[in-house]
Amino acid sequence: MRANRLVLLSLGLVICLASYSTAREAREITCIGNVVDEQGRPIAGVKVTFYKRVYGETTYSSNIRPAGEAETRTDGGFSFSTNAESVSYRHGYIVAERKGLALGLACWDMWQDQDMEIKLGEPKELTGIVVDEDGKPIVGAEVGISRLWVGSKLRFGEDLLQALFKARTDSSGKFIFTGLPEDAAAEYLVKKAGLATIDTYRYIPPIGSRMHFVAGQADTHLVVPPEARIEGVVVKKDTGEPLAGVKLTAMQDWGQAVVGRELPITTREDGTFGIDALAAGKYRLQPARYREGPADWATEPVEVITKAGKTSTGVKVELSKGGLLQVAITEAVSKEPVERANVVIQHQQSGRYILGCSEKNGIARIRLMPGGYQVLRVVKQGYTSDKRRETATIEYGKTTYIRWRLVGQLNITGVVRDEKGKPIEGAELRVCPIDGRSSTSDAEGKFEVKILSAERKHNIHVSAEGYGQGHIEINTNYLVDNHFDVGVLTLPPANLSLSGIVLDVNDAPVAGALVSCQGPSQPYRTTRTDTEGKFVLEKICNGKVRISARTSSKQPLYGYIESSAGASDVKLAVSVRGLNAMFSVPEQSSSSDDLPWPEAYNELAICNNIPIVLTTPSLVGRPLPELRPLKIEFSTDTSNKMILVCFWDMEQRPSRHCIRQLAENSEDLAEKGVIVVSVQSSGVDEKWLKEWVKEYKIPFPSGTTTAEAGGDYFTWGVKSLPWLILTDRQHVVQAEGFSLAELGEKLKGIN
Repeated sequence: MRANRLVLLSLGLVICLASYSTAREAREITCIGNVVDEQGRPIAGVKVTFYKRVYGETTYSSNIRPAGEAETRTDGGFSFSTNAESVSYRHGYIVAERKGLALGLACWDMWQDQDMEIKLGEPKELTGIVVDEDGKPIVGAEVGISRLWVGSKLRFGEDLLQALFKARTDSSGKFIFTGLPEDAAAEYLVKKAGLATIDTYRYIPPIGSRMHFVAGQADTHLVVPPEARIEGVVVKKDTGEPLAGVKLTAMQDWGQAVVGRELPITTREDGTFGIDALAAGKYRLQPARYREGPADWATEPVEVITKAGKTSTGVKVELSKGGLLQVAITEAVSKEPVERANVVIQHQQSGRYILGCSEKNGIARIRLMPGGYQVLRVVKQGYTSDKRRETATIEYGKTTYIRWRLVGQLNITGVVRDEKGKPIEGAELRVCPIDGRSSTSDAEGKFEVKILSAERKHNIHVSAEGYGQGHIEINTNYLVDNHFDVGVLTLPPANLSLSGIVLDVNDAPVAGALVSCQGPSQPYRTTRTDTEGKFVLEKICNGKVRISARTSSKQPLYGYIESSAGASDVKLAVSVRGLNAMFSVPEQSSSSDDLPWPEAYNELAICNNIPIVLTTPSLVGRPLPELRPLKIEFSTDTSNKMILVCFWDMEQRPSRHCIRQLAENSEDLAEKGVIVVSVQSSGVDEKWLKEWVKEYKIPFPSGTTTAEAGGDYFTWGVKSLPWLILTDRQHVVQAEGFSLAELGEKLKGIN
């Protein structure tokens, strides 16, 4: 049950598979890209293939087919066009191939135009050996890659990878894959007649998933046991009559459909069925769900435990008509029905998830067994959803009705001008949170940005070459007909420079330091110091500038200072890098007495009258600092409990994701004896923060940093956000600064 509650983390892929193409509106969309080498130079003559995902009749079924092929031009460019079909969830992949270089991979969401750059670098290999349980090589086994992550963002599934990576083991059981990107990580899929089909991917509650094999790895031994089989019969529950032609899906215990074989399987004329090539483990059998209309039958999933080399016989799946849940989905403004919207439902007792899809009339009909359910979300590409959860009780032979609203794509328009009122062409506009596309202003300075986020507040960021930056916050609650005009955004000219020198604590020039600047309306600029430690920052705006410098040596140096655009004698001191201090240097200060010193900083030094953080103390091995100053009070006894503190910023997407994941896993963490608390780390509106916490049902205590945020950061050793701190049961810190993916291992180390 615990694993079932966590399967929602992987539903993004399943939702992608929950609908297929039916055109409501035909318009052409284009993917434009460039293929470059590691130095950013264009590569001509690269074969580029556009693949489309094609969905099957039932959920969990899809495949990939080529939809276009091109060769890059002398500038490395390529393009593909296709029809946008607004009623379907579509997904495509772009694959770039050049002999002697690694594969280049990219995703195209296929609901709007997209620009991309694909970088081809040095190819890496993945090699290994496939053996049986006695350690003997298995000859002629089919080996594929079931999942591939490239970097931290690009993730690819079995359907695409089957077309790209195939190998057979040789006489020694060895296989090899070539052309992988340097930052790739993968999982394997192994097939051999008479043996279990092995997928090395695993979903690990409460952390999620991670890839086990990285590009360049050559020491992999894959052990393939004898196959397990399941044999059974499907019957009507009330009469015992065998049912022919019923499609069944086999789900692994942690919620993933069995991969590497044709699914679903279909019962024979006498109602019997057989599933082979299984690994030992726990499986759930259930009727397949169709992409159109309700399933013919319903049942509680039948659990089967298999053993290697054995056949589980006598399995009986009893089906009934159950009851219906009918969800009517409309667009909030037009009131029109929304076709191909995906409905995510959770069975309240078991925690398992069920998917449905709306038809042309906007109604999703889902056949369910009697009991309590909760509609968690309704999603569709190009729309945002009501943020609510609706409960429903299903009874035999009855239909339960629910209404749901989706909000169509939000359009933000405006004009970008300079301080003299002249339109600025080519200004780039981006949205944060980044759920929409960027946009560029035209010759009249006009722009349109499309937003697909359920967030209430967005920041529009605008920048242009030769100008500063502009920002505006909008609240989507105030949109009229899904449209909001921000009016005129004015950018100041960036026609000044700033120069100076970077020194270490001994007043020696620091060569090769990376120097950057930022500030209100300032463009982000970077440069490096020369051999004398000198630097010049060009094209900045009039006004205050925050200048920072850092080195990339084994013991990095860091420092920053505030100055004004046009200054030519800035002296910036750097020291062993600590936490970014939350204060600046007054322009005319001549003694250390004039400098602002937050009380919480007790490890500071003076260098050229500049306060510098020398070290950020580690909390590991120390008692957890007092939580009351952060406005955290516990409603439960914390004695003999581990405490997990998460510093986060609700205006930062990774932070919000981290908090949501902790909230979803809170029950499992509580069972392990872990109390979770969160600390909001930036000055946001307290009412907005409370609304967000309430809306996402964050179950654990939430606090905020004090006005002197830098002091809190230093006290707690926070170096970035989100920042996790974990104690043992005596509240002594055992780990800090780790990722959510490492939490499971940290807990094992403590227990």
